[in-house]
Amino acid sequence: MIESSAHVDDVDLRRYAGYSKRIHIWHHANIEHDVSIGKDTVVGSNVFIGRGTRIGNEVRIQHGAFICRGATLDNGVFVGPGAILIEDKHPRAGLATLNPQPPILQANCSIGAGAIIMPGVIVGINAVVGAGAVVTRNVPAYTTVSGIPASLHVSQLKYVKRSVTVATRNTPPILSKSPQ
Repeated sequence: MIESSAHVDDVDLRRYAGYSKRIHIWHHANIEHDVSIGKDTVVGSNVFIGRGTRIGNEVRIQHGAFICRGATLDNGVFVGPGAILIEDKHPRAGLATLNPQPPILQANCSIGAGAIIMPGVIVGINAVVGAGAVVTRNVPAYTTVSGIPASLHVSQLKYVKRSVTVATRNTPPILSKSPQ
């Protein structure tokens, strides 16, 4: 369902005709063209999603998040309210020399409220980024990072590796292809 006040610019929902009722885009969300959204996904109010972004199945993007162009959000990703994903390391007004390096959020990772994910960063499978963190380097799978700049807080590997392996066995990541 797409709320009447949402602005959706040529999003690839038609490909998922059977799933269109299972995608919910809330009020005042702004989604640019060439965006792919998987089934059972919720896009919160006042969210911006840049062109060329690929969003997997069962993703939750909370109120006020900014998802830069070309980002990849794999299956089961959670993006907290006000989180920001950035693709340009050296932004300049009026220059056509943009070298985008969009972040990649791998399966089942969680981004806390107000966190900032810098260009080119890969957040690993089942990793957790704490609220308000500024992530400047890749986050290994099954770890928690927090702070400014984000640093390793705890490794979750021994606690969750078994359950995530079972849970993701039948839901392959979208990094190599679009959701179907």
